[in-house]
Amino acid sequence: MGKVSRYVDHPFESHYPMGWEADVVLRDGATADIRPICPDDTEALRKFHERLSADTVYFRYFAPHPDLTTDELSHLTNVDYIDRVALVVVWRGDIIGVGRFDRIDADSAEVAFVIRDDMQGRGVGSLLLEHLASAARERGYRSFIAEVLPQNGRMLSTFRLAGFVVDQETSDGVVHVRFDIAESNAIDSVRESRQQRSEARSLESLLEPRSIAIVGASRRRESIGNVCLVNVVSGGFTGQLFVVHPEAERIRGIPCVRSLTEIPAPVDVVVIAVPATEVAEVMKEAALAQAKGIVLVSSGFDDASQRAALGRAARSAGMRLLGPAAYGIINTRTDVSANCSLKAPMPARGINAFFCQSGALGSDTLRRLADRGLGLSSFISAGHRADISGNDALQYWYEDEDSRVVLMHLETLGNPRKFAQIVSRVSRRKPVIAVRTLGARAYHPWGNQAEDTLARGAVLDQLLSDTGLIEVDTVDHMLDVAQIINHCGVISGNRIGIVGNSEALEILARNAAEQQGLLCVSTSWTMGRSSSPDAYRRALDDALRSDEVDIVVALHVPPVESTSDRAVSEVIAQLAGGLSKPVIAVVVGAGGGASESHDSGAMLAQRIPVFDDVEQSLFALGSVVRYAHHVKQRNLDESPEISIEADTQLVRDHVASLLQGKERVLLDSSYLGQILDPYGLGLDASSNDIGRRAIVVNGLDDPWMGRMVGLGISDRLASLFAQTRYAWAPMSFSDAHRLARRSDVLRLLEAQDPDIGRALSADQIERTLRAVAEIVRRVGALMHDVPRIVGVVVHVGVTSSGDAHIVNGSVELSRTGTDRPWATRSLPPVTG
Repeated sequence: MGKVSRYVDHPFESHYPMGWEADVVLRDGATADIRPICPDDTEALRKFHERLSADTVYFRYFAPHPDLTTDELSHLTNVDYIDRVALVVVWRGDIIGVGRFDRIDADSAEVAFVIRDDMQGRGVGSLLLEHLASAARERGYRSFIAEVLPQNGRMLSTFRLAGFVVDQETSDGVVHVRFDIAESNAIDSVRESRQQRSEARSLESLLEPRSIAIVGASRRRESIGNVCLVNVVSGGFTGQLFVVHPEAERIRGIPCVRSLTEIPAPVDVVVIAVPATEVAEVMKEAALAQAKGIVLVSSGFDDASQRAALGRAARSAGMRLLGPAAYGIINTRTDVSANCSLKAPMPARGINAFFCQSGALGSDTLRRLADRGLGLSSFISAGHRADISGNDALQYWYEDEDSRVVLMHLETLGNPRKFAQIVSRVSRRKPVIAVRTLGARAYHPWGNQAEDTLARGAVLDQLLSDTGLIEVDTVDHMLDVAQIINHCGVISGNRIGIVGNSEALEILARNAAEQQGLLCVSTSWTMGRSSSPDAYRRALDDALRSDEVDIVVALHVPPVESTSDRAVSEVIAQLAGGLSKPVIAVVVGAGGGASESHDSGAMLAQRIPVFDDVEQSLFALGSVVRYAHHVKQRNLDESPEISIEADTQLVRDHVASLLQGKERVLLDSSYLGQILDPYGLGLDASSNDIGRRAIVVNGLDDPWMGRMVGLGISDRLASLFAQTRYAWAPMSFSDAHRLARRSDVLRLLEAQDPDIGRALSADQIERTLRAVAEIVRRVGALMHDVPRIVGVVVHVGVTSSGDAHIVNGSVELSRTGTDRPWATRSLPPVTG
């Protein structure tokens, strides 16, 4: 083991910390790398310093310092990553920013950073500060101290804009700054907002290009490059279009250039459709041309290491990469009109954004959207996801006002925790509807046990359901939900009024509605099969005007002996169009899609979704109503704050001491006080009033999904029939309380206790749930704040009065445990 801190006996090794490396996106959307400094950076650091202006050098060193000596360079690049830490930001092979901190005492360090002049204002300083603070927290620091010249307003504002509460005073012409670096809601919010804006900017060049260059077009009409060119032209692209060909003068009437570097204007998107063996050279040209993004439709990169190398090459050049084997991108906005895809013709304009990986599935889904009369705002097919993923797409669509519904088909999830965090944020603003196939459902293949795969897959399902994600099983179901939202908006009420001409269909609809948690009003507006359009009109009008009804489901079976179906459709359209209450139409025998029914045109004109299957329509409606309820509840959260008062450093010191000379330690009850007490998780094993309502709170560190807290029932027999529910750590009290209410713990508390012969009252149950939620929140904070804690189990007993106490438990420590929610580098995808 290497040298350790002279201040605090931490179990850290003083070698290069690989876990601190991260891909980042700058404020303007360019990509860069943040990593620890190392001795090999000596020459790059010298060049970096030489490019700094005299003012920037003066702000950093408080004196003129045009050159760094050999000894200074050696000192700056040789650090122990414990008492002296330095990070560099690398963009297109050059260092553009350096940040460092040096220990002052056991709790604090002096922080400083300097940014190359031409890169200032692009968010490099904020990124460095964010990552320095995270590394410092991991090393046990509590606060940063800085000395800043009063003229250096940019650095002073960086501290505050990062969400830190800054104390400062001025003496001897220097501003002395101090701030705690503990995580808080403010810091998390700033980090999430910065990532969202930066990652959205990085996709703007792809989805809102002002210039497109196509490499690989030829005179062969069947070539992929030629298809891309034809689609860009026929789609009516509003920007500049360039065709790159080493020999041809013109292709399809468009003048050609010999290489990307000959293009006389900046290039936003380079579409690459050449053989796999030529891709690396074209990407080098794109980097020299300072292209912002690449759409790589070329295939032939079946090996994961090849795809990873493509992603690294693009990011190191400051470019985003879509693909390989990407089907392309589409933006139907009239001032862009970009169809950089293999899909023709350009889809109709609409409010639906769609992300997928597979080109074949993407093409088929776009066709189905068109069949239903649903338009598209933008489309991304990411292929093998060497760089751009569904997370990036969500960050862009979060603020894209043209995209009001997000559709996703996910074959894999690289970083499920980040995906969940982004979905949770996006879903508050607009619905996200997703189909996840097996690869995106199952546990990451690093797991060895089949039962682990199944169990963790179920946990992931539950975790994602708590984000507001509308998850469906098939593409058809996804489009059903989208159809309702497109035509009716997000429907919040759940009281269903059924109007129809078939008792059998009414019964089927009521059963389906009940399964979806919808409430069918007692009044029946069902008529005979041969009822006239006027009778249908009267029943429908009555249902629409009823104060007991939020949504009307209009069922119609066209009689064999009658031609009244068109008239009934017109009645539905006429009445629904005059009222604000949503109407869902089910016309049995309509032919499988709204636009395929010759009688649905009038209803579609009045924005009435038309289905031909009762259960399918109610399934989609239930999904929409549950989503609306979720958003409403999240907006009513009483306590979004995640931080708690706790002596984190005391716990970290205890953990460091217990791990000395050991890789892993399991603590029993005799040691628990040292770990749990500083977090307000005291044991109360002496209580003789604890009944059999025993509850277990379980904190765990999963290598794929991150740090979580589970809540379940500790009684062995009960646990066989109950399900443990999970939430990511850390969490707010509102999130913990929602977890408690949705868990089987509530059912346990509502049951009669055999020890006391009665059930708890409603008030006692609520008091218990809040007490349990507070324990869950504090276990989550402990797991989050102390990376070397990899497992916590506490058993909670409930008294006859409804009070909750921790009666026993255990804690597992590991030298290798870690969790860095700030890291933007995703884990490698499962497949493709």
